[in-house]
Amino acid sequence: MVNMYVTHMREIRTFLGKVMTAKRELKEVYYTTRSPAKKEDAKEAVAALIGVQRLLEELIETWRKSRTAKRILSDRKAEVSLKKWTLGLPKRVNDYRSKTKKLDQDKLHRFQELLIRYVEDISENLAAWIEDIVNLSELPKPPRD
Repeated sequence: MVNMYVTHMREIRTFLGKVMTAKRELKEVYYTTRSPAKKEDAKEAVAALIGVQRLLEELIETWRKSRTAKRILSDRKAEVSLKKWTLGLPKRVNDYRSKTKKLDQDKLHRFQELLIRYVEDISENLAAWIEDIVNLSELPKPPRD
């Protein structure tokens, strides 16, 4: 059982690393672009990723303190979601980054909205996991006979 928990913790940390890399790449877009509208779009995307980063750090912290967190995050759905996000987020950020120089602002803005929606979905799922962990750990334990 312990080995399984370590694997999931590694996946969470790997995903956190991917989020940090994606944030760095979007900051690069922000600092290298001259268009104020493109800068604003990149800034919004970075802000959304900072939210995911904070949620992941909170999740790691609750992981350390709670057995319930380990049980919830060892769920197959959580594992599959983490793998999907670990592959999907860098791909979407790289696509956005490559298209900042090629597309005009209107099309790029639509692409940015999709990226932010994807990041917000990740945030909602992570927040739900944290909420589940808190709620389940606050439940009273059944009395022993």
